[in-house]
Amino acid sequence: MKLIFTILVLSANLSWASNVGKVSHNDATINEELQQSKIKVSGKVTDQNGQAMYGVTVSIKGTQKATLTDANGAFNVEVTNPKSTLVFTFIGYTAQEHKLNGENVVNISMVPSEKMLGEVVVTALGIKRDKKTLTYASQQVSGDELQKSGNINFMDALNGKAAGINIEKSSSGAGGSTKVVLRGSKSLTGLSEPLYVIDGVPMVNNKGGQPGMWGGTDQGDGLSQLNSDDIESINILKGSNASILYGSQGANGVIVITTKKGKSGKTVVSFSSSATFQNIIATPELQYNYGSVNGAQESWSTTKGNYNSSFVNDFFQTGTNFVNNVSISGGNDKTTAYFSYSNTTARGVVPNNTYGKNNVTFKQSTKLFNDKLTISSNVMLASEQTNNRSGAGYYLNPLTGLY
Repeated sequence: MKLIFTILVLSANLSWASNVGKVSHNDATINEELQQSKIKVSGKVTDQNGQAMYGVTVSIKGTQKATLTDANGAFNVEVTNPKSTLVFTFIGYTAQEHKLNGENVVNISMVPSEKMLGEVVVTALGIKRDKKTLTYASQQVSGDELQKSGNINFMDALNGKAAGINIEKSSSGAGGSTKVVLRGSKSLTGLSEPLYVIDGVPMVNNKGGQPGMWGGTDQGDGLSQLNSDDIESINILKGSNASILYGSQGANGVIVITTKKGKSGKTVVSFSSSATFQNIIATPELQYNYGSVNGAQESWSTTKGNYNSSFVNDFFQTGTNFVNNVSISGGNDKTTAYFSYSNTTARGVVPNNTYGKNNVTFKQSTKLFNDKLTISSNVMLASEQTNNRSGAGYYLNPLTGLY
């Protein structure tokens, strides 16, 4: 019985193995027939200027199958139906559909979408993403909005245009420092100012000497040296998720500043000029009639006097700010350039308080070796000079002891 059982098992194994081999042969035949029914479709995707677009999603409508274009804008996809519909999508461009009629080569030219471009924001490290896909709070302000205010320091122009940001302007006049805090102070003793990222380069807003309790003069900061007319957009990133790529430097939030650059096409020359005037709002109520009374010895004078009360109003003057800017931009598909010059002349409400600033900006970008290598340069020069800037502090404030 034992010998018979062993023979039966062997026979069963041989039969099973034979069946498996037969099924595998049938599967190979079916796969071969399916491979013969697939149609290979290739092509190229370009933008409105004829430049190859990298990363365009090419999907087959009604299926989960999709691919991306390479650096040359080329793609390859396999379809089973010669009348399938290909869908081309890319952020900032209108989605396009193309129905195949037995075609093997499809070339598509994408068209920018004005609506979608408005929803794309610049995030950490200068990466552009769809605003709806962000997991943190952000707010973008265009450069045109900043220019409407006419402020010399562009950060002062953000007042009232962004939520959750507190901007304190120095009373020292034109070119003074600006303190910016996002969503409240984070430290009792340290600084709570955000990190600034200009064209992808993280920078700290270094400040010069600042007035203390007993006096001093505001010596300005780095932000006052930037030309507001060169700014294309400002994106405010709030929360730890937004600034995690910058480590501890971005713990107080990040402000991403994108400056203007040259664009391919016709040469564009722009000129802008602005003028603003400043006056003091009110003067303190001072006492001008004082002196000893009835021979009292508490006063330095034994004769009661009546002094002129108009010298305070006569001391202040009307402050003026004049800003003139000219820029030239243009280029072609290979090289683009941007140049600007700005001059700022200001006079404070305090006599002999003057401020002057000159800005020169040059940006250039060139593509070489079939757009595989890009050489770019960004030069920003600033020269500032200020005279008789007002002092501040507890000790130098005459109203402290007066009241």
